[in-house]
Amino acid sequence: MSTIKSSDEHLTLNADGSSKDIKFQANGVEKASISSAGAFTSTTIDATKLTGNLPAISAASLTNIPAANITGTLPAISGANLTNLPAGGTAGISSSADATAMTIDSNENIGIGVTPSSWRSTMNALEFDTGSISSNNEGTADNEFTITSNSYFDATDSRWEHKGTGGACMIRMEDGEIHMNTAASRSAGEQTQWSGGNTYPTTGAGFRMYAPNGYGSKFSFDSSDAVATGHKMTLSYHGWQEAAGIKLYDEYSNVNNYAITRLGFYTSNGLIGKISTTSNSTTYSTSSDYRLKENVEPMTGAINRLKGLKPSRFNFKISPDETVDGFLAHEVSAYVPEAITGEKDAMEVETKYTADDVETQGDNPTKEIGDPKTYSTTEIDAQTIDQSKLVPLLVGALQEAVARIEALEKA
Repeated sequence: MSTIKSSDEHLTLNADGSSKDIKFQANGVEKASISSAGAFTSTTIDATKLTGNLPAISAASLTNIPAANITGTLPAISGANLTNLPAGGTAGISSSADATAMTIDSNENIGIGVTPSSWRSTMNALEFDTGSISSNNEGTADNEFTITSNSYFDATDSRWEHKGTGGACMIRMEDGEIHMNTAASRSAGEQTQWSGGNTYPTTGAGFRMYAPNGYGSKFSFDSSDAVATGHKMTLSYHGWQEAAGIKLYDEYSNVNNYAITRLGFYTSNGLIGKISTTSNSTTYSTSSDYRLKENVEPMTGAINRLKGLKPSRFNFKISPDETVDGFLAHEVSAYVPEAITGEKDAMEVETKYTADDVETQGDNPTKEIGDPKTYSTTEIDAQTIDQSKLVPLLVGALQEAVARIEALEKA
């Protein structure tokens, strides 16, 4: 039985029995109720009549609220006010940035700290302040991946353009190839001139490097013998084929048979040697200008030195069936030391001294960083010979022999 009880301090409304509610009606219409569990509901609540301190409301408690029951203007919600939210709503994402940290445009390009440039719609890009990562290069294939610095593919002009004033770089990967490309400095918004041209060079295979000035590849690892337009050096391997090793190409036809340097060797003193070619021959040369030399004297005793040489016939251990003519390096070093490199019985360096070794530390170190520390017991450091350096001795000995012959003829 439900009862209403009044005392000096309280008015008690009691709905006696399980699942009995206390209901408040006006003109026969329910306006509010208190359930047997103690939950208060109301069709209308005058917010101006709610005074005093309400208990804290957590997000977990705000459930099943019909949107139609929320009226009026809610205060602005800031990140600082969003507390006790379910972990599933923010897993893996947090930010303390005081500005826009990431922007995603309508073409699904993402800018980190920047608004994405107007990339071509068929490309997807992740852009940073100074560089970008993009797929589907120039919108021509789905198997391309590109890393660029200070350049993007503009949708309006349909070309690579400088993002800011300065040079640009590109690493492009496509269908098993890797291309490295650079562009000279230009102003922001100007077309990027990869390798001095207006479009990206796409010919070739394997690994290629492109320079900012001029056209064609400057250095490449090719999968074929195809010669691209422009100066190129190709390192290739073709098994047992005759054409193997390092190949140097030049588009210049050399119809006048000029001697052109293909490979030069330099130190701080300048050119010390080179490999040059004409249309039909190759010359291997070392520095010999008289202006580089001093204390020049005629050679004497050439015959005696020549007699000390011991030409031999032998085979290399790796080729037991091939007998050749030649010298043993350590036997030549006593007579023409400049023809020999390396030391007799030397072994390969196994370890070297580092900055961590006590021998390289202090004011008076006994070893330099990089000095040999230990040597292999199985790998030899083989001596080598440049037999062309024997020619001056041969010429000197021959001249002495001719002089003796002529003296005998006059006697």
